[in-house]
Amino acid sequence: MESRANKRIRQACQNCRRKKTRCSGDRPVCAMCQRLQQECVYDDGQVPNEDLVARLAMIESRLGLSIKLALKTCNYITLSAQGEFVTVSICMAPVCRSLYGSSRFTTLPDLNTIRTVADAYFRLCHNHPYSYFEESDFREKLEERCLPSYLLLTFMAISARYSDDPYFRKQNDLATKRFAAAAWTQISDHIFADDGGADVQTVQATSMLAMNDFLLGKLRSAGVKIGLCVRLAQTLRLNEQSTYDAWPEPARQEAQRTFWSVYLLDKLVSMGRHRPPSILDVDCTVSLPTNFKTLATTQTSLSTISNPTEGGLVPMVDDFALVIFMASVLGRTIRYSLQQISNSSYNPWDSRSEYASIYGALLGFETFSNSRHEAFDFDNDFNATVASRLDSIERGHFVFSHVLYHLNNCLLHHPFLLKHRFKTLKCSIPPTFLREAIGRNKQHAERLVSILKFVLRQNLPVPSFFAFCAVNAGVIVKLHAVASNTYLPGAAASQVQFCLDFLDHAPKQFIHSRRMAVVLRSFKPSSAFADAILSQNFDQNRMEEIQSDGLNELLWNTFDSGWLSDSERPTELTTPPVEPEWDFDPKDWIDLPHDGLDDALGPGHLSSFLI
Repeated sequence: MESRANKRIRQACQNCRRKKTRCSGDRPVCAMCQRLQQECVYDDGQVPNEDLVARLAMIESRLGLSIKLALKTCNYITLSAQGEFVTVSICMAPVCRSLYGSSRFTTLPDLNTIRTVADAYFRLCHNHPYSYFEESDFREKLEERCLPSYLLLTFMAISARYSDDPYFRKQNDLATKRFAAAAWTQISDHIFADDGGADVQTVQATSMLAMNDFLLGKLRSAGVKIGLCVRLAQTLRLNEQSTYDAWPEPARQEAQRTFWSVYLLDKLVSMGRHRPPSILDVDCTVSLPTNFKTLATTQTSLSTISNPTEGGLVPMVDDFALVIFMASVLGRTIRYSLQQISNSSYNPWDSRSEYASIYGALLGFETFSNSRHEAFDFDNDFNATVASRLDSIERGHFVFSHVLYHLNNCLLHHPFLLKHRFKTLKCSIPPTFLREAIGRNKQHAERLVSILKFVLRQNLPVPSFFAFCAVNAGVIVKLHAVASNTYLPGAAASQVQFCLDFLDHAPKQFIHSRRMAVVLRSFKPSSAFADAILSQNFDQNRMEEIQSDGLNELLWNTFDSGWLSDSERPTELTTPPVEPEWDFDPKDWIDLPHDGLDDALGPGHLSSFLI
């Protein structure tokens, strides 16, 4: 039977095979083609089908990737337990099941579980600092089954880390990894397929997966995803205001906030000497984000807020817009202070210099900020009164904008970075300039510590970038603590200890903070090293002496967020953590019963360590 079928297929002409009709097999023209007066062509041999070969190659590559993801395929379509979502279930062969384990967390759970996970996301992750969705709109689309599966898988990957839903069976880390891998596979298929494409949801998912990889210390993978989501956003022209002319308001708001979240991510992961940001400010003409609740009609661009005119009106901007403004300044600070590149040939103390321009932009933040004047009073702690009129959602961006403001000042006025730049100058350095820069550097580092204490006392979610800030603030105050002429070294030592405890007691799933704690604890400068950096006079010989010290390179690395987060870095501390030496009880931070700081800062408290 099989032989006869093959013979019939081999003898049929191309026209009859295409129409699936019986062919007489007569040559050179079969009866059907003769009757229809059409050309009759036979296949005399097996001709390779290029499309088929390409498809087989793609299938083989996907199967290879699936094996890496522990998904041995035998796919079939099924409904979830409640019949809510159509998902792809995976049937694994016994041998593969023993090698790779269960296929759990590779498909979407039921709708009720996603609802619960969404509660955790919007409570702990949303607006801290990234803002991809409007909550009510997201939930409405979720109920209407309008969200693509790759976005929901990404959402599950990000949110699993913070959820205590029984669905995860305390395997949240495994769920994060598997959901992320499944989401990335679907995104790759969606983008790179012949008929594929990209939209705002693709940008959202890719950006969120990049954050996840960076948090896990997978820097190369994170870099690929960040580069991809930047290009996707630019391909969709989300950075151009004209793109949104015909968009309805809610969709415009979500797309714009998605772009600015990608912009912010691009800036934050560029901390270091060798990773310049990918998005240029000059290419961003889209309006700065506004509050979803007010949907303000006034539109302010990044250029407007970065280059205010004398006598011009001060625009009212959203706190998220201020975060973007400070991220823009951070990009300039990275270029000037870390990468030692300047658009100006003037000396730093010249009012026409890039240093002065960046400092002027930072002072502009105080003009635009919605905070009270007490927020910039260094004689008082950063406390709840400066943000009392804000709700919990708005506080996230309010606090983050202030953190970036003080971090910018720490980097711009850092004596180590300034003196490294001074090596190329052929003129004497004004002692007053250095004295004021060193003073500002210390003040803003102490202010960063004060804000971190405020965040914990107010029980606010803590973005993972705050760990990087804790390292940099800790390094600065540690230099002052060991310097020979330091006033009140005990106070500086107490602040260092706070930074160490902040990093040590982060939730266990945020391993990057422990890597940073190892670095801060291993940074042990001598008095001579600290004096050379904090001296109000620039001594070329002394700087060359400390340059040969191993701490010199370690100090450079403390400015590199990628190096600090790298998964290859150790997490074990060479010495046990020192007991806190603060003048207040850490149990007073959060008004919850607990046995220690680990409980106080566990999931649900210090649990929004994203990026």
